[in-house]
Amino acid sequence: MTSIDSLESGTLFLSDADVIAAFGWAEAFTALRAAYSVAGDPAMFPPRSMARYDRRWLRVLSGIAPGAGIMGAKLIAASIKGGQASYLVPLYDIETMALLCLMDANSITGFRTAATTALALDTLAPPGADRLAVIGSGFEAQMHVRAL
Repeated sequence: MTSIDSLESGTLFLSDADVIAAFGWAEAFTALRAAYSVAGDPAMFPPRSMARYDRRWLRVLSGIAPGAGIMGAKLIAASIKGGQASYLVPLYDIETMALLCLMDANSITGFRTAATTALALDTLAPPGADRLAVIGSGFEAQMHVRAL
């Protein structure tokens, strides 16, 4: 079994390594700029929901992108107690409801967050700005330095 495989149902599974191998900052900036420039219908992107128990939680963010022909969610399982989190993104065909893809979204989270910050700075920073401080040294801080 290779790291990119279809399950018997035809669903594509992308591991974190697959996501990293396929990722490009330029493509991310283009996709996010397009996504953030469209006025969204609140019904297509409802508020997050979260189940909680004993300093553990499962958060669900869902959305429908009719122009792209997909709908999906981001599931975040986290343990404050254990200091761990795990992310999953399922994508569905908007017409057939077929499960198209399951993606390990650990790196997707870092890429999207950092790319969003970079786009905001590109839009809001004064011309000629050449200094920036990044506070922290963990995964998110490292991703921000790469994006910027």
